[in-house]
Amino acid sequence: MKYILYFIILFLFLASCTVEQRATIRPNGSGTIYFHFKLEKFLYDTILEMSDLAKGNEKGGQGIIFDPEEIKKDFKENPAIILTKISSPTPGELEGEFKFDNVEAIFREKEVLKKTGAVTFIRSGDISTISLFIDRDNFKQLYTLFPVLEDPFFEMFGPLENADTSEEEYIQMVEFAFGEMGTRGLKESTIVMEIIVEGKILEQKGGTISGNSVIYKLPLIDALLLHKPIDYSIKFK
Repeated sequence: MKYILYFIILFLFLASCTVEQRATIRPNGSGTIYFHFKLEKFLYDTILEMSDLAKGNEKGGQGIIFDPEEIKKDFKENPAIILTKISSPTPGELEGEFKFDNVEAIFREKEVLKKTGAVTFIRSGDISTISLFIDRDNFKQLYTLFPVLEDPFFEMFGPLENADTSEEEYIQMVEFAFGEMGTRGLKESTIVMEIIVEGKILEQKGGTISGNSVIYKLPLIDALLLHKPIDYSIKFK
């Protein structure tokens, strides 16, 4: 399963698919996150082909990419997260939801992550502020939460190995490694997340307000290169 997740994460970064992510944050820092993504057929077929080459991927040979039972075990490793729903309605599709009592506690489970400042939640009186900040300085510390990022093959396409790589050079590298489909997927892919707050939004950074939610859209290549920090925040009450 770990090997299959490796290929999934790698190709989700390098090719297009349908992704829906929605988070609800309450004033006390608790909340829920819903996710749903479906791989395009060419991507599903490629992952199966690649996973067949990896040792220990017996389920990949059965056409299984997402195994809900194995994913449940992974979630149990972090007690700050409670998985409430997980399913794979069709091959290449995964849908789930998890909840938490304190968004910062997700990162506190591992000591090194306390120092990253990647996610912070501050409550002052009746005003709450949640922030996300990721740059090259704290990116490597996130390996503790997502060990797959430390794999040499993935690192080759990540921001630390490409600090001096231009966008044009990066696209050429992806085309050489994955062909035209990978390049097209990279150019067309955008990370989209909706953050819904239970309260009134006072201000936000990096997104667009829509009612009581903020929509964040980030071109995938910007996340992979991190030439500029990802710096988002919402203040609400």
